[in-house]
Amino acid sequence: WCSDGRLLIWGSRDHFWKRADRFFFIENKPRAQERLVFDAYGMAGRISPDGKTILFQRDGSRWWRKGYKGSRAGQIWQYSIASGTFTEQVREETGSRTPIWHPDSKQFYYVSAKSGAYNLWRKALDSDDAEQLTFFKEDSVFDPSISANGQYVVFRHLFDFYRYDTKQGGKPRKLK
Repeated sequence: WCSDGRLLIWGSRDHFWKRADRFFFIENKPRAQERLVFDAYGMAGRISPDGKTILFQRDGSRWWRKGYKGSRAGQIWQYSIASGTFTEQVREETGSRTPIWHPDSKQFYYVSAKSGAYNLWRKALDSDDAEQLTFFKEDSVFDPSISANGQYVVFRHLFDFYRYDTKQGGKPRKLK
């Protein structure tokens, strides 16, 4: 959802090529016909809080492949809605996935396996550097989601849920 709650980005449609995943804008009120955002595949699309940019994952599968390195590893891409341009934000041979926006629309969180297991990382759009936030070794961080105020990132690790405090930092806390 856009931060104002009027627009949703979603999509998977039948398509003649190798990937059916396309992003569509869907207006909340009034309900209107879906609009194709761009004609290229992507997964895990997220609209920035300022509504100007979309982050999404390309390649990689919907399933996690621990230890995989290669050309099919997921990457994080940025799409500017106004200019229609694409910018690759993260490419690693081990894969990166599931981007989520920081409330300032200038940085984002994502999951990367470059430390061995998939862990949570933060990166600014205008920088090549990223900061590792979690340090799990035995298994990975799955499906991160951020609170409306941006203070907490909640994710699954093994069979438990954890909360990472974006303002305090430190170790994530296991939720009961």
